[in-house]
Amino acid sequence: MQVRRLAPALVVLALLAGCAHYPVNPPLGSFEPEAGYRFCNCASPGNSDGLFVILTFSGGGTRAAALAYGVMKQLRGTQVRVDGEPRRLLDEVDVISSVSGGSFVAAYYALNGEGLFETFEEKFLRHDFQAALMLRMLAPWTWWRRGSLWFSRTDMAAECYDRHVFDGAVFGDLVAAGRRPFVILNATDMTFGLPFEFTQDRFDLLYSDLSQVPIARAVAASSAVPLLFSPITLRNHKRGADFVEPAWVAASLRDRDAASRRYRMAAQARSFADLARRPNVHLLDGGVSDNLGVRAVLHALTTTDGDRGVRRMLDAGEIKRVVVIIVNARYEPGIEWDKRADTPDEVQVGRAAILGMMNNYTFESAALLRERCEDLAREIEGRPDAVRFHVIEVGFDRMQDEEERRCLQQLPASLALPDEMVDRLIRAGAQILADSEAFRELLAELDAES
Repeated sequence: MQVRRLAPALVVLALLAGCAHYPVNPPLGSFEPEAGYRFCNCASPGNSDGLFVILTFSGGGTRAAALAYGVMKQLRGTQVRVDGEPRRLLDEVDVISSVSGGSFVAAYYALNGEGLFETFEEKFLRHDFQAALMLRMLAPWTWWRRGSLWFSRTDMAAECYDRHVFDGAVFGDLVAAGRRPFVILNATDMTFGLPFEFTQDRFDLLYSDLSQVPIARAVAASSAVPLLFSPITLRNHKRGADFVEPAWVAASLRDRDAASRRYRMAAQARSFADLARRPNVHLLDGGVSDNLGVRAVLHALTTTDGDRGVRRMLDAGEIKRVVVIIVNARYEPGIEWDKRADTPDEVQVGRAAILGMMNNYTFESAALLRERCEDLAREIEGRPDAVRFHVIEVGFDRMQDEEERRCLQQLPASLALPDEMVDRLIRAGAQILADSEAFRELLAELDAES
């Protein structure tokens, strides 16, 4: 009898679950290669192109966000002279490339500017999103959505971030603001294992309008940690007759060097043209392909592919000094399981495999960026408009207090940390940057030039 009474309710729940669907990214009305959220559309009033500052923020949940926030506070408090004028170094930041936890800071600053220092701590760093997401998923009024094949817990997380952190903002708000820094929120293309950037340059390949996409959804994709969150799905739309494939794609594919990164990126770009094979694109945490966010920076500095105005500015002699500050909140696992004779379980093994892969890739990415900057410096050295490059790394490994380093480096990559730990991470970010020999060298050179 009870089953018969419940049957109508179960039918209703099933029907409602079928209606639940993630928000679909809209198609372009027309292809306009100069419109939308691109670096070339971010003006720089009060920002000197001669000093070009790039920040990269790593993944690592609230741990990474708090460390990056500390670096931002230190940059705000650092006065420099550029072209004889006093300026805060923060105001000279031109590009921020971020993944996962670092994307919360980057996106919030892009939207709110100075408001970052007024409300970000309360809205994100000191808010228990771990509990908020859990309560939201367990709430009876969300059960019907959880049964849908087209609505995941990551979509639910995106809604939570949209409501509590980003106040419904979309990329069109950044286009309307039209100011630097240009922020690149990086996720990972699940099929190719390559970075996927939330820029109009990339969305052109999907024939999709990024300006209508919620920023919270990009942040959710950037922080969709495998095993904990499911991928964010984007719709790949049919291209209009006005679409023109970027010239670099065909040129790279003609080289036939399947081992080169540029060839793989071109193959990824060309794959979006095949709607039969790729009607949808599934995105994972950006840390899977690049946990430092430096690949986008490398591409911008070394190629003129797509909207890569940075390299064009370098070649034109507009940039005199490039500063790249890498904020790396790398997690250092303890060795507790090595103290035990029993075999680690599947969860521990899976976690160690993911962390090991990401940490190894992080070291290689940072080393590659340093090498490429050195190559560029040598390439430009003989020119009268020679460019100085500064690569500054902010990471726990550079802390002088060994006990504090271990404590902070072993904090979990969760979305909830005690206020005391948030305070310590913020202080650490500021202090590591201030103590950096490379940072002090930069300040001394800028002071000498003035």
